[in-house]
Amino acid sequence: NHKKVIIDMIDAIQKNRAPMVEGPEARKAVAVIAAIYDSSKSEKLVYL
Repeated sequence: NHKKVIIDMIDAIQKNRAPMVEGPEARKAVAVIAAIYDSSKSEKLVYL
């Protein structure tokens, strides 16, 4: 859930540590979700 990720990010900044989910991994997840939506709208395969 988003609340846990946000809380972890705040804690990571305060404690100068890496967050549970770092930027590159989050971008990959967003790309997959966007591809799912694109595929649904176009009714075609979307390649990542």
